[in-house]
Amino acid sequence: MKNILLVFLCLLSLDVAAQTITIDPALQQAYLPKEVKGLNIGMTITALKAVHPGAAIPADGILGYYEEHFTAGDIADITYQTAGEDSAVYEFIIEFKSKEKAIAIAKQLYKTPNAVEKGFPLSWKFKLKDGLVLKCWVYKNKICIADNRQFDY
Repeated sequence: MKNILLVFLCLLSLDVAAQTITIDPALQQAYLPKEVKGLNIGMTITALKAVHPGAAIPADGILGYYEEHFTAGDIADITYQTAGEDSAVYEFIIEFKSKEKAIAIAKQLYKTPNAVEKGFPLSWKFKLKDGLVLKCWVYKNKICIADNRQFDY
């Protein structure tokens, strides 16, 4: 089921090359749970692996789909999505051990939803000073954080 969702999200992705901006990673940190602090939308997989060496393509995964498993804390795993081999990360999918924890962390980080999308009542958009628009939403027990340029909604 997870792979079907990821394939669906990949199908929604748009060509980012035409929408180039200079990303300031520091601006994103306030929107990331502590487990992904120091990471950022726009970093390469090489840079990601330098900080989080456990991120790898799962045996049943596809190129551009990297996963890291956690045994301690509230997070079960994080999926990092890219458009290919060493292209920029455009989405974090942070899977919590419970739906309640995902909702609590999202509300703590983002406060009141400001971008209610059909099917995603807990969703937010944040336009950063560098021009990047972060789209964040809760899906089941996951917090998804993405570069808004990847989605047509």
